Amino acid sequence: MLPEQKGEKDKMKQNELWNRIHPLIKGKDVLDVGCVEHTVLARLENPFWIHNFLNDNCNVLGIDLLKEEVIILKDLGYNIEVADAETFNLNKKFDVVFEIGRAHV
Repeated sequence: MLPEQKGEKDKMKQNELWNRIHPLIKGKDVLDVGCVEHTVLARLENPFWIHNFLNDNCNVLGIDLLKEEVIILKDLGYNIEVADAETFNLNKKFDVVFEIGRAHV
């Protein structure tokens, strides 16, 4: 498979994923756990970064342990907090929780 064909196939799969996710999140409060995924620049350059899609389509709060990356993303206007998914307490309920690309409703 040529690289451009693989890219098109990946784009089609991602569009299918967005079409499935959108009805679950539209108008909802969403928690995105582990939203940074290692490096800020890699995420910002990736058109398929889930947190960016969520940010554009619902009321989303992201949490991640990567403090420096969270600070950069907050400075860029993203609603993200440094928190541990096992021990955080935001005193808020969410309609949908994303965790490493999985949705829990």
